[in-house]
Amino acid sequence: WSLMDIFLKITAGFLITSVVTLTIAKQNSDISLLLTIFVCCMAVISAISYFSPIIQFMERLVSVGQIEEDIFRILLKTAGIGVVSQIASMICSDAGNQTLGKTLQLVATSVILCICIPLFDKILILIETVLGSI
Repeated sequence: WSLMDIFLKITAGFLITSVVTLTIAKQNSDISLLLTIFVCCMAVISAISYFSPIIQFMERLVSVGQIEEDIFRILLKTAGIGVVSQIASMICSDAGNQTLGKTLQLVATSVILCICIPLFDKILILIETVLGSI
Protein backbone atom coordinates (compact mmCIF):
# COMPACT_ATOMS: atom_id res chain seq x y z
CA TRP A 1 0.00 0.00 0.00
CA SER A 2 1.25 3.43 -0.80
CA LEU A 3 1.32 6.22 1.74
CA MET A 4 -1.33 8.06 -0.24
CA ASP A 5 -3.71 5.08 -0.08
CA ILE A 6 -3.18 4.74 3.65
CA PHE A 7 -3.68 8.47 4.16
CA LEU A 8 -6.93 8.44 2.17
CA LYS A 9 -8.24 5.49 4.20
CA ILE A 10 -7.34 7.25 7.46
CA THR A 11 -9.05 10.40 6.22
CA ALA A 12 -12.17 8.41 5.36
CA GLY A 13 -12.09 6.86 8.82
CA PHE A 14 -11.88 10.32 10.38
CA LEU A 15 -14.81 11.57 8.33
CA ILE A 16 -16.90 8.54 9.29
CA THR A 17 -15.91 9.01 12.93
CA SER A 18 -16.89 12.66 12.70
CA VAL A 19 -20.38 11.77 11.47
CA VAL A 20 -20.76 9.05 14.11
CA THR A 21 -19.63 11.35 16.93
CA LEU A 22 -22.05 14.05 15.78
CA THR A 23 -24.85 11.51 15.85
CA ILE A 24 -23.84 10.10 19.23
CA ALA A 25 -23.35 13.58 20.72
CA LYS A 26 -27.10 14.16 20.57
CA GLN A 27 -27.68 11.28 23.00
CA ASN A 28 -24.43 11.17 24.98
CA SER A 29 -21.70 13.78 24.54
CA ASP A 30 -19.31 11.95 26.88
CA ILE A 31 -19.22 8.85 24.68
CA SER A 32 -18.81 11.07 21.63
CA LEU A 33 -15.79 12.76 23.21
CA LEU A 34 -14.28 9.42 24.28
CA LEU A 35 -14.66 8.08 20.74
CA THR A 36 -12.93 11.19 19.39
CA ILE A 37 -10.05 10.79 21.84
CA PHE A 38 -9.75 7.08 21.04
CA VAL A 39 -9.60 7.64 17.28
CA CYS A 40 -7.05 10.46 17.71
CA CYS A 41 -4.86 8.24 19.90
CA MET A 42 -5.05 5.40 17.38
CA ALA A 43 -4.10 7.78 14.57
CA VAL A 44 -1.11 9.10 16.53
CA ILE A 45 0.02 5.56 17.31
CA SER A 46 -0.18 4.63 13.63
CA ALA A 47 1.61 7.86 12.62
CA ILE A 48 4.56 7.03 14.87
CA SER A 49 5.62 4.32 12.41
CA TYR A 50 5.99 6.99 9.73
CA PHE A 51 8.51 8.91 11.82
CA SER A 52 11.16 6.21 11.39
CA PRO A 53 12.19 7.16 7.82
CA ILE A 54 12.11 10.84 8.80
CA ILE A 55 14.41 10.22 11.75
CA GLN A 56 16.74 8.11 9.57
CA PHE A 57 16.90 10.93 7.02
CA MET A 58 17.57 13.49 9.74
CA GLU A 59 20.36 11.31 11.16
CA ARG A 60 21.88 11.07 7.67
CA LEU A 61 21.56 14.83 7.32
CA VAL A 62 23.31 15.27 10.66
CA SER A 63 26.24 13.08 9.60
CA VAL A 64 26.59 14.42 6.05
CA GLY A 65 25.95 18.05 6.89
CA GLN A 66 28.04 17.90 10.05
CA ILE A 67 25.11 19.26 12.04
CA GLU A 68 25.38 18.93 15.79
CA GLU A 69 23.10 16.30 17.32
CA ASP A 70 21.80 18.87 19.81
CA ILE A 71 20.23 20.81 16.95
CA PHE A 72 18.66 17.62 15.63
CA ARG A 73 17.18 16.86 19.06
CA ILE A 74 15.79 20.39 19.33
CA LEU A 75 14.05 20.04 15.96
CA LEU A 76 12.50 16.70 16.92
CA LYS A 77 11.37 17.95 20.32
CA THR A 78 9.76 21.07 18.90
CA ALA A 79 7.96 19.09 16.21
CA GLY A 80 6.72 16.59 18.81
CA ILE A 81 5.52 19.30 21.15
CA GLY A 82 3.76 21.05 18.28
CA VAL A 83 1.92 17.93 17.14
CA VAL A 84 0.92 16.78 20.63
CA SER A 85 -0.25 20.24 21.71
CA GLN A 86 -2.25 20.72 18.53
CA ILE A 87 -4.09 17.41 18.99
CA ALA A 88 -4.70 18.03 22.70
CA SER A 89 -5.89 21.57 21.96
CA MET A 90 -8.39 20.33 19.39
CA ILE A 91 -9.71 17.73 21.83
CA CYS A 92 -10.15 20.45 24.48
CA SER A 93 -12.05 22.53 21.94
CA ASP A 94 -14.24 19.56 20.99
CA ALA A 95 -14.99 19.07 24.66
CA GLY A 96 -16.32 22.62 24.71
CA ASN A 97 -13.37 24.32 26.37
CA GLN A 98 -11.75 26.48 23.70
CA THR A 99 -10.02 28.60 26.34
CA LEU A 100 -8.20 25.56 27.68
CA GLY A 101 -7.17 24.55 24.16
CA LYS A 102 -5.87 28.02 23.27
CA THR A 103 -4.00 28.27 26.58
CA LEU A 104 -2.39 24.90 25.90
CA GLN A 105 -1.17 26.22 22.55
CA LEU A 106 0.30 29.27 24.31
CA VAL A 107 2.10 27.04 26.81
CA ALA A 108 3.41 24.83 23.99
CA THR A 109 4.71 27.87 22.13
CA SER A 110 6.50 29.07 25.27
CA VAL A 111 8.06 25.65 25.83
CA ILE A 112 9.17 25.45 22.19
CA LEU A 113 10.79 28.88 22.41
CA CYS A 114 12.63 27.87 25.60
CA ILE A 115 13.83 24.64 24.01
CA CYS A 116 15.08 26.65 21.01
CA ILE A 117 17.25 29.05 23.05
CA PRO A 118 20.46 27.03 22.38
CA LEU A 119 19.61 27.11 18.67
CA PHE A 120 19.00 30.86 18.77
CA ASP A 121 22.32 31.24 20.60
CA LYS A 122 24.15 29.37 17.80
CA ILE A 123 22.46 31.57 15.21
CA LEU A 124 23.51 34.69 17.12
CA ILE A 125 27.12 33.47 17.29
CA LEU A 126 27.02 32.78 13.54
CA ILE A 127 25.68 36.29 12.83
CA GLU A 128 28.36 37.84 15.05
CA THR A 129 31.03 35.83 13.21
CA VAL A 130 29.74 36.87 9.79
CA LEU A 131 29.42 40.52 10.79
CA GLY A 132 32.86 40.46 12.43
CA SER A 133 34.47 39.26 9.21
CA ILE A 134 32.95 42.03 7.08
